[in-house]
Formats: sequence, structure tokens, C-alpha cells
Amino acid sequence: MRNDYIDRKKKIAETKVIEENIQLDKELKQAQIDKINAETRKINAETDALEQSLIPSNQKIEKAVEDLEKTSKKLKDITDKNSIECHKNIDLAS
Repeated sequence: MRNDYIDRKKKIAETKVIEENIQLDKELKQAQIDKINAETRKINAETDALEQSLIPSNQKIEKAVEDLEKTSKKLKDITDKNSIECHKNIDLAS
């Protein structure tokens, strides 16, 4: 009877240790998950910041392209006008 009591106490203690280990393992896993989530949030924030910094750059490039197209059109108009004037002068000279 005494041995049964001791065995029972032993099993209860072993079970308690196993339960504590399981709980500690759960807490460790949760801490790892929390760390991964924090890293994910950090990466997402960095990605958002990079995207935001690229938007002004893209807008600057688009504006530069528009300005270049306008300048190109003006240059073409001036060249066409000069060409017409040149032909008129040639016609007058002949």
C-alpha cells in the first residue's frame, strides 16, 4: 500500500513536470511567433517606406519626360518654321 502511494505521488510529480515542460514549450513557441510577427511588421514598414520614396521619384521622372516631350515639340515647331522661312528665302532669291 505504501509503495502504491509513493508510485502515485511519483506519477503525479512526473505529470506535473511534463505539464510544466509543455507549458514552457508553448510559451517559447509563442515568443518565437511574436518575434517573427514583429520582424514581419518591421519588413512591411520598411517596404512601405521604400514604396513611398519611389513614388516621388516616379513622379519626377514622369514630369521630366513630359518636359522633354514639350521641349521636343517646341524644337520641331521651330525647325519646321525655320525650314519654311529658308525655302521662302531660296524662292525669293531665285
